[in-house]
Amino acid sequence: MKKWISCFLIAGILAGIAEPRLVYSAHQQEPAYAKWSKIAIQEVKRKYPDAKLLDYKHIGREKLDDELAAEKFKLWIRQGSREFGLFVTVEFNEKTQKVKSIHFKESER
Repeated sequence: MKKWISCFLIAGILAGIAEPRLVYSAHQQEPAYAKWSKIAIQEVKRKYPDAKLLDYKHIGREKLDDELAAEKFKLWIRQGSREFGLFVTVEFNEKTQKVKSIHFKESER
């Protein structure tokens, strides 16, 4: 009986270690791009209201000039029977944190 309990306990611990965590713990900070990813996803939902977001990846930040920067993302979405990638670039003023523009570019891969 003790062996079974030990096996279940070890399996539970290993499953907990292997399971990815989407929630930030108290000692982890939200990534700097989190604000911009939320805006990108919100705008994709506005532009493609019937689409389902399958996945997304932060590509990186690009400094455009002294004040402007751009956060780039690739989202994978499904609209009807069509699945496609969507590059989203959010340009913003780093000092005021205001969005200047948002660009979309569809990709088949």
